[in-house]
Amino acid sequence: MTLSITKLTFNALNPTRRFTLDKNTSKSGTDPIIILKSRKDLTYGLRNRMLDIGISNVMRIGIITEDSKANYGGLLQAAALQKVLRDMGHDPHSVRKEAEEFSTRKFASFKQFLLYLMDLSGLYTFRKHLQDTVKHPSRLLGNSFCKCFELHLFRRRHIRQTPWLRNGITISDVRKLDFDTYIVGSDQIWRYYYHPNDILQSYLSFLPREIRQRSFSYAASLGVSSWEYPPEVTEACKKLLADFSAVSVREYSGVSLIREHLGREAEWMPDPTCLLTREEYGELAAPTTELSENYIACYCLDYTEAIARKVQALAERLGVSVKYLGWQSDGRLQSVESWLRDIRDARCVVTDSFHGCMFSLIFGKEFVCLGNAERGNARFDTLEEMFDMKDVFHPAPDSVLPVRISEERRKMINERLAAYRERGLDFLKRNLEEAARRKESSHE
Repeated sequence: MTLSITKLTFNALNPTRRFTLDKNTSKSGTDPIIILKSRKDLTYGLRNRMLDIGISNVMRIGIITEDSKANYGGLLQAAALQKVLRDMGHDPHSVRKEAEEFSTRKFASFKQFLLYLMDLSGLYTFRKHLQDTVKHPSRLLGNSFCKCFELHLFRRRHIRQTPWLRNGITISDVRKLDFDTYIVGSDQIWRYYYHPNDILQSYLSFLPREIRQRSFSYAASLGVSSWEYPPEVTEACKKLLADFSAVSVREYSGVSLIREHLGREAEWMPDPTCLLTREEYGELAAPTTELSENYIACYCLDYTEAIARKVQALAERLGVSVKYLGWQSDGRLQSVESWLRDIRDARCVVTDSFHGCMFSLIFGKEFVCLGNAERGNARFDTLEEMFDMKDVFHPAPDSVLPVRISEERRKMINERLAAYRERGLDFLKRNLEEAARRKESSHE
């Protein structure tokens, strides 16, 4: 693992790999090398080891984001953001918080309560899964940890996380975590409908003002084009956001919503999944199968009979089969790696998911976007403007065939993705440099 002043490279996108220890120089004789003894070194000791050898510009970063255990887009955007921050030489961690008070939750039985605690704490080890499978095979599919086991593995490999913080984040937690700065985003972290009980924490209410003033948002999403916050919540968020060093949002509509309701100028930034290249995702994806381009990949968050009929009609017209992504026939969710492969290798994609569309674009696939008003169509409006593709993101209601992506259009998509990638990376670099400067000033 080679470490220079500006870049930290991890082998195979795997931050949990163990290393041996020493301070040395690279083959060029100029760059210092840090070799870590354990995962604990990587998680909590990296900054101190860097400071010991004279590298002072590393930032320990707390990320407030959506990395839901059952959401491919949420996991991939969190992994992508951490990957580029590590490549810049920083030490990022997603902050895991349980906002809801135990006393307000309703459990049908004490057993259900214990299972809930075990699921959150990770006490269900592989050994326990194996024992339960042998003794009681039917129980395996009844536990959410087991259903999402492949996604848990992806998270462990690619997303560094803090320990669980129960009942929200306290000032004691802030001191223990000792982050230099915080980044809020991405995904629908500012969607009030999804976070009515802890939305203020998404605006860093738990931080001392000094740290909040060197923190910022990256592509934070409101999800919708209308304002959902109650007046009292709006006022509280307005005061908190005024302290942010910079504000950026994922939807174009979010720029005007933040300005009108929270009184801040916000920049538009692309989703974190845009920060990595097609080649990087190709390395992460599972190997190609014999069914390459002989199927339609259908990934929908909200399946309906109407969608099923449309997909089947399209499959018959193209003379291919249908592969449904996500939940598998054994009751489990497929791995993130196979999900990426199934989109990359498909003849075309049918989806109502923002990230389903995003990865179709990244891999250059023809696709049908069904939209999803309940989950927020503002996201698709943004994709339409980003790629000037109204015929794709707002097709006729009876449309069945995907819009053909010509070579000219594919070239345009790739050029814009490259430009958006540079835009996002530049925003992160500028604001992390500003965060470092403010931190140094506070210590003078």
